[in-house]
Amino acid sequence: MMPEENDDQDGTGNSEASRGMSLLVQWFFLSAVIAVGLGVLGGMLPSRVKLLGIFAVLQSLLLAFVVANLHRSFLLELRRPFFFAVGVLIAIQSATSFWISFRDYTSSIEQQQKEDSNASSLAKIVRSENIDPKVQEEFQKAKDEKEAKLQFPAYFQHRVSQLGDWSSPWPELFAGMEILLAIVTGLYFFRHCIRKCVSVSGS
Repeated sequence: MMPEENDDQDGTGNSEASRGMSLLVQWFFLSAVIAVGLGVLGGMLPSRVKLLGIFAVLQSLLLAFVVANLHRSFLLELRRPFFFAVGVLIAIQSATSFWISFRDYTSSIEQQQKEDSNASSLAKIVRSENIDPKVQEEFQKAKDEKEAKLQFPAYFQHRVSQLGDWSSPWPELFAGMEILLAIVTGLYFFRHCIRKCVSVSGS
């Protein structure tokens, strides 16, 4: 009888472990979808709403609250890998928000360039047969400047322009610090939400 009991216990343990892993994967997948969705919505908001250093933290707090409630609904045990997973989710959310904001920024720049009458007149001059080397050089310089405005460094400089004229790599480092602050704040709030849920359910 003893070997059969051990086999039953092993089978039950393996079944619970596989079920727990399945729930973990489902939780992370659903949380990742929510993180991307919140990142897209955040990136689509007007620039005046996305305050430097504050907006990323507010986004991380919202995501931490949502994934903490998902964690509770999936009846998962709190382990250290969850904190790593939440940090990754917050980074995904912040990166998505940056990407959508960057696309919105480049779209507005491209629209401005299309409406620039000087650019169109220069293009006509360059297409002519007799091109002065100085004019061609100026046109190429203007073209390079326009292309540079459509790159990530220019977007990061645009974000911090209200703080001053920052040269690379300071705008990029500032964005990195925003993401890091969002991760730390979000992890702390996630832990607070989980502990509060546990204390409420245990009382």
